Amino acid sequence: MTTGKKLYIIGLIALSSIGCTGNRMHREEAMQEDSAAVVPADSLLSDVMVPEQQNDLSEAVAQRVTAMFNDVYRHYAIEDSLIRIKEAPLENEKTGDWDKTRYYSESLKALWDKMPNDDIVIDYDPWTMSQDYDTLVCRKVEVLSVNKDSAVVDVTIFLSENWPEKKIRLEMTNEKKQAAGKADWYIADFQYNGSMAKEISDYLKEYKK
Repeated sequence: MTTGKKLYIIGLIALSSIGCTGNRMHREEAMQEDSAAVVPADSLLSDVMVPEQQNDLSEAVAQRVTAMFNDVYRHYAIEDSLIRIKEAPLENEKTGDWDKTRYYSESLKALWDKMPNDDIVIDYDPWTMSQDYDTLVCRKVEVLSVNKDSAVVDVTIFLSENWPEKKIRLEMTNEKKQAAGKADWYIADFQYNGSMAKEISDYLKEYKK
């Protein structure tokens, strides 16, 4: 077996250590990575929610966010493995047809797509709130508030032994995308020392002048 293949296999085995945990409001047990297993958000919505429905909705949001971060971090690990054996040209380049903006709301995706290619608007990765990391682990998902249309979620992540944990706040929205064919939860904004959506929006206003 060649050295390149050995490194690739080692990189894939390391994926098993990447995970994220969440809870109903403070969920601590590991969640399933496959977002298809998440309870459909539109099945839990009604005009008036009893406490049980509120709890179920919080659970669905926590599962959805957990699945998002597990998926993104899993692909980052794959990309890092390919980079190490020189089979991927650029760090954080999407693998195949995989695209992390699939988890963005329509409004955030529209802002993201408007950013010019000839300038650096966001100099960090919103999924890590950093430029570098050693090992990505999503440690806890905490649903702070939720209703049938929106939610606020805190995600605690781990990047390296040399850096403290980081807490990313997400503004979530429930919307139905044509491609998905059903309603689900999407990220409307990443917040860490400010709003990413506002940062992009403010830049675009100045860029157009």
